[in-house]
Amino acid sequence: MNKRNSTIMLCVITLLAAGFILVSLLGVGSGKTLSAGNIRQGLDLRGGVSIVYEADADNPTNDQMDAAVSLMRGRLDLLGYTEAPVSREGAKRIAVDIPGVEDAEEAVDIIGRTALVRFLGPAEGGGHGEELFDGSHIDNAYHGVVPDTAGVPQSVVMLEFDDYATELFADATSRFMGQPIYIMLDDEELSAPTVQTVIYEGECYIEGGFTSETATQLAALIRAGSLPFGLNELSVINVGAQLGENALNTSLIAGAIGLACVLIFMFVIYRWAGLAADLALIVYMGLMLLILSAFRLTLTLPGIAGIVLSIGMAVDANVIIFERLKEELSSGRRSFRSSLDMSFKRAFSAILDGNVTTMVSAVILYILGSGPVKGFAVTLGIGIILSMFTCLVVTRLILKSFVGVGINKAGQYNVKQGEALKERELHIAEKRRLHFMIPSGLIALGLIFMLIFGVTGNGMFNYDVEFAGGTRMRVDLQTNDFNNADVERIFADVTGQTPRVQRVTGTNEVMVSMRRVEPETRQAIEDALIAQYPGINRQGMEVVDVSATVSGEMQRTALIAVAAALAAMFIYVAFRFRDARIGGSTIIGLLVNVLVLFAVYAAARVPLNETFIIVILTILGYSVNSTIVMFDRLRENRKLQTRMDNNELIDASASQSLKRALYTSLTTLFPIVCMLILGVSSIRDFALPIMLGVVFGTYSSLWFAGSVWHVWVSRKAKA
Repeated sequence: MNKRNSTIMLCVITLLAAGFILVSLLGVGSGKTLSAGNIRQGLDLRGGVSIVYEADADNPTNDQMDAAVSLMRGRLDLLGYTEAPVSREGAKRIAVDIPGVEDAEEAVDIIGRTALVRFLGPAEGGGHGEELFDGSHIDNAYHGVVPDTAGVPQSVVMLEFDDYATELFADATSRFMGQPIYIMLDDEELSAPTVQTVIYEGECYIEGGFTSETATQLAALIRAGSLPFGLNELSVINVGAQLGENALNTSLIAGAIGLACVLIFMFVIYRWAGLAADLALIVYMGLMLLILSAFRLTLTLPGIAGIVLSIGMAVDANVIIFERLKEELSSGRRSFRSSLDMSFKRAFSAILDGNVTTMVSAVILYILGSGPVKGFAVTLGIGIILSMFTCLVVTRLILKSFVGVGINKAGQYNVKQGEALKERELHIAEKRRLHFMIPSGLIALGLIFMLIFGVTGNGMFNYDVEFAGGTRMRVDLQTNDFNNADVERIFADVTGQTPRVQRVTGTNEVMVSMRRVEPETRQAIEDALIAQYPGINRQGMEVVDVSATVSGEMQRTALIAVAAALAAMFIYVAFRFRDARIGGSTIIGLLVNVLVLFAVYAAARVPLNETFIIVILTILGYSVNSTIVMFDRLRENRKLQTRMDNNELIDASASQSLKRALYTSLTTLFPIVCMLILGVSSIRDFALPIMLGVVFGTYSSLWFAGSVWHVWVSRKAKA
């Protein structure tokens, strides 16, 4: 580009970046469309509606109650409430907390319906006749569009039957030609289409004046199945944020400070290239906020984790390019423009492989996961796409525009042209035993703490309510002069736990969840509360035992999703690098990261709750990207430096990747450390293991994974 076009391009990108941020802050029009304020916030950040149901059965079995909880969890996922916890209360109650619901009664109606679909034939005298089959024989249900008799498109619910229902439906449409077949939802007639032809294909549709939204909701209910009994609504209340009253504000402040640190760091290290990355990162954040607002996606703590990881990957991609640019400029072999083109060319494979591997993982987690895993996968997937676009397109356009306006001297990018870069030499091969001993020692230390805590009766892990179930208290404090931190402190002093305190909106009540406590401890809690708030009526306190919201089924689906993601990563890495040993070394490094995180949770007694799953996923995504960058260098060196033996190959590749790994770790840690310092206690419980995981992930991606590869190839060579 010439100087004029380059200047125009820089102005356009700068205006776009400013425009994205302004629209995100202020929105468009009186309704503030697309503003960040319109982003749906999860129950953990903002609060929502808490609903308690009671089974319409005298003595429901545990299996029936578990089936009801599982079906409601599936319904919530299908309806988009992936972050809504579901738990049992006592013998026949189910509690559901739904974030960001505007119409609580509508949510009650949708989620709590029995949703028993039945197909009835006509009676001889008219009206409903015999039941042909029920909804258990429907394989699939989804929203579709078909023309009505006038040719106008209408929303319908498309149904696909199993073999049993297909045969029965073909027989019924043959017998009842010219008569209606009634499609019922519970006792409500949804549709009564007249049979005009025999249907052999096992498919039909329900019409009935649906909108696309109501057709989608009904299809979701049918897919989720029928509850084993009816549910009666006992209470519907609005509750505050699960993570605390100031969780969202402190997270936003910490994120803003962390992002500012990243922008400053990039500019200081890379000068004009850093400024290009900063502009691209602002475009990234603006686009991310616009997408979250436009598609009404629910932002939760897992979602924030996905965004933090994708920001780290966006910065990482820029760091890879800029380090390549510094190498090209320092060699002095090419012009600045040629060096810039070559830096993108040589960085592309590492950026592509790292992002594709993580995207494959995100897709699998979304398909197989549930609850918070889906929320994490959605924001991570969006973030990866945006980070690839802003890095490979926006950053490149900015840098080319800089060259076009005359910013094309190596010194302007903090490089001395013709002067070789100094790299710290790593001795992976020579000290491989040490690199195996460090993670082994950390894991062994974690096992020791687990045994000590287990023997002393404290449990190997500090299981939170979400994993182990517990006790929920609802208390009317008889005063509005309190904050969550005061109540949390009272419970913590008595129980030694960090409870979850939620204010019931518009009342003087709080709901407190904690691990299960004995009756004498409950008595001590009541005494402490009355001492602090004398107006409390002891008889008015509601105390119930609740089941784990992260059920065994959710844990299994999370494990299956992670295992499938790791398998997909191995296949992709082994295929792209044409070396199963690189794929295997990458996966072994990731598994060691997970084991070290388990050790951290055990030794530091960090509460093991829903966020634990997200911490694991975040560190896996971070580590695989970092490991692939190092092995990309190894692949390149193996082609260019054919005289290198395995020792020299792994040492050189790790040494060349070190600066990138350190810079990426620092920029990833900036927002995490800010969250650790400024966040509420529950946010700190999330930030601490993430921070430690990033630090160890940096170590394992170079030293440990490199050592595994070296041992692997050396043994094969000896054989």
